[in-house]
Amino acid sequence: MAGSVSQHRVFCWSTPRSLSTAFMKCLSTIEGSVAWMEPYGTAEHFGPDGLLKPPDEVPPEVDYTHAWVKNKLEEDFQGHQSVIIKDLAYAVMGRLQYLPKGYRHSFLIRQPMKSFMSYYRLFKKMSGDEGDASLRGWLPQKGFSYGELAEMADYVEKDLGQQLVIIDADDILNHPATMLQKYCSALGLPFSESILTWEPGMPSNWIVPKSVREAEEEFHWMSTVLESRCFNKGHQTPSNESIKETPEIVKEMVAVAQPFYDKLYARRILPS
Repeated sequence: MAGSVSQHRVFCWSTPRSLSTAFMKCLSTIEGSVAWMEPYGTAEHFGPDGLLKPPDEVPPEVDYTHAWVKNKLEEDFQGHQSVIIKDLAYAVMGRLQYLPKGYRHSFLIRQPMKSFMSYYRLFKKMSGDEGDASLRGWLPQKGFSYGELAEMADYVEKDLGQQLVIIDADDILNHPATMLQKYCSALGLPFSESILTWEPGMPSNWIVPKSVREAEEEFHWMSTVLESRCFNKGHQTPSNESIKETPEIVKEMVAVAQPFYDKLYARRILPS
């Protein structure tokens, strides 16, 4: 059953390494909220029917089918006024029949060079010399997550009839109060400047799949964000001009992703 009229239910669709965890941490400070981290992403990478799960491995998240996620997201979430879902659009594209009813959809975007360089370093840390192959195999080859995000935006606007709500990571970092106020207003979420700061650590109102927790414990891939207290420009990837040697795999991925990012960027909420 979808939420009541007074309950706000919001998807924030993004690509990996796009400030989305910090954004989730910000939104989850809204009073009466609950936030779920990547339920479809978990189904896609760690569930029994995922298309991008590691080969020859027993799926560690046996409950996380796309149908199970849909059913859970349509439950009541009693006691919560806001339900925030952070997820990866590519994890459900091609299976849109499993999207839950009763949600507004929004999109968080980030410059592909910044996202992919961050992702590249993460996979090098996790997989060493096999990092390039692991990175390529983790994302859908068609659009390297950006094409799928743009495809989801088209579906939300044309098929669901919702006005697009797109917000850019750099705009958030440069104008946090303005951008969060505009984002919340567009989606009917309550806003106060108190959500711009938060306590370090894993919030108690987050739903985090076991596989995600275990990955964090092993690789600390979101430790900087978890220990943060606000949006911090100092934690971001250097600008394109300061990257002296861009790996070939990153160049290839950026070439595919950039047109999709540009399309979404042109429709984003502006700071002024």
